[in-house]
Amino acid sequence: HGLEPGQYHGTYPHSLLTLFYPYTLFRDVVLDQPIGDTDIPFFWHIHNTDEMVYKNILSGCYGLEIVELNDKKSITEAKNLNIVSKLNRTKHVITSPFIRETAEIFTTDNFGRMVCFLRHPLDYDL
Repeated sequence: HGLEPGQYHGTYPHSLLTLFYPYTLFRDVVLDQPIGDTDIPFFWHIHNTDEMVYKNILSGCYGLEIVELNDKKSITEAKNLNIVSKLNRTKHVITSPFIRETAEIFTTDNFGRMVCFLRHPLDYDL
């Protein structure tokens, strides 16, 4: 799984790692897991207007290159190419509306660090 003896394994027993797969391929900020040099940012977007604003901030203000996985075909290609091993956490961010499918592209060598931007439901246009 890419974890060597003595390397940080988290606080979950292996049975829970399997039970909650693939979500266990995201680092858990609440449990104070260290930020690895190979962790890759993942922006999960739900609503198109939220997506555009946050992507503009990521690319314009932070200078990150956005890797868009907006359909299941591109997610499958990214997984087959092991794209996360080729990305740099200080230069790239993965974006997708598909949280579960995108979680599967991460590995124990390249965990994901997920961020999501949600507005109050009454703020959306009806």
